Amino acid sequence: MKFLFPLLLLLAVLAAFTAGCIQPTEIQPQIPEPHPTPIPTAPPSSGEPTFWISDTPRYLSYWNDKMGWNLTDQTLDEYAEELNSHLDATWEKGAMGYHITNISDYRHSVKNILGLTEEQFDAFVTADTEQKKIDRVNHHSPSSSLYDTSADQT
Repeated sequence: MKFLFPLLLLLAVLAAFTAGCIQPTEIQPQIPEPHPTPIPTAPPSSGEPTFWISDTPRYLSYWNDKMGWNLTDQTLDEYAEELNSHLDATWEKGAMGYHITNISDYRHSVKNILGLTEEQFDAFVTADTEQKKIDRVNHHSPSSSLYDTSADQT
């Protein structure tokens, strides 16, 4: 019987503790619920897309072939040098090349440097717009190879 009383007392304390009547003497720290920190995955869109270009001879050669301008390699090299000079004076150059942030101004510069007619320019703008849509969709694909940086369009 001597052992029965402490055992009953222990059971009563245990029952009161599990029912919440007795609070533990240890203070548990309050840990706030975690709130995710937003991490931007892309810069906010300014409406008009931007792109990077690092190889102007390749860029001009691509469009010469695609648009049928029939410019010689020597002429393309001269235009590429002129375009590079224009890009150096106009656009921000980073490690990846020139960051073109105003496509309309850039296209007009290409038009003026190459001496495109209005008809050639309109066809170029249409084709370039379509190519940029394709590159944006395929930006992680190795098949998107218009520019060295087609995958870097934003």
